[in-house]
Amino acid sequence: MSNKLSLSVGFNKDTKYTLFSPSKKRINEDELPNLIIMNQNIPKAKFIKYLGLFIDQYLNFYEHTKFLNTKIKQYIGIFYHIRNKLSAHHLRQLYFSYVYSHLLYGMEVYGPGLDQKSISKLQVLQNKTLRALQRKNRYWPVNDLHSTFNILKVNDLIEYKTLSNIFTMLNEPDKLPSNTIDYIKLNTHLHETRNKNSLMVAKSKNKYGKRMLNSIISDKWNKLSSEIRNARNMQSFKAQFNKWKIGQYTNLPI
Repeated sequence: MSNKLSLSVGFNKDTKYTLFSPSKKRINEDELPNLIIMNQNIPKAKFIKYLGLFIDQYLNFYEHTKFLNTKIKQYIGIFYHIRNKLSAHHLRQLYFSYVYSHLLYGMEVYGPGLDQKSISKLQVLQNKTLRALQRKNRYWPVNDLHSTFNILKVNDLIEYKTLSNIFTMLNEPDKLPSNTIDYIKLNTHLHETRNKNSLMVAKSKNKYGKRMLNSIISDKWNKLSSEIRNARNMQSFKAQFNKWKIGQYTNLPI
């Protein structure tokens, strides 16, 4: 091949395959034919690691959630040992280096696919991390942990990542593949300044359709304030979005 790429096939090799299907329609693996390439049987896997993401056959990203839990948990004990030796500023930097970076990577892909149980697990893990870094006990209010470090909760972080993609599509389309803009559709029937950049919202009957950018995510975009939607650039969008969400934490009792 011109790009020097080749398949690594054979026993205990890297090449595997998977089939994607709704979780309610389980695949009967006994009925699947063998997939053979170069006289080698290609094994079926329940999940595949691709570009750092664990993509499972039902697209619920349970395996990726397990990976994040295992990855981040190993740092919590370390944080407890060093938290009294560093300033709050440096402890916050540790969070962004060793926790935030793993959560944020690929979140626009895996985030919308998570159910509430998986989000809760990641949120509990994030809370434990913040308590360790801020020298707080297990009963310390969660909202205070986040507002002190100015850090979004997991659910809000997912919302930020997906909505920031829409912001880029509308304002910086050259940074994305040319066909990406087709995933959303501007609502051209609205002309008021406050509804600028409002999107059409497609209705979907199943959870997979609701993950699409033109469904629930477009509806969340429309519910943003006009100041956030019409931000000058991505930095301004992020700052205003964070200010809005963190402001909600400070006004909540929990």
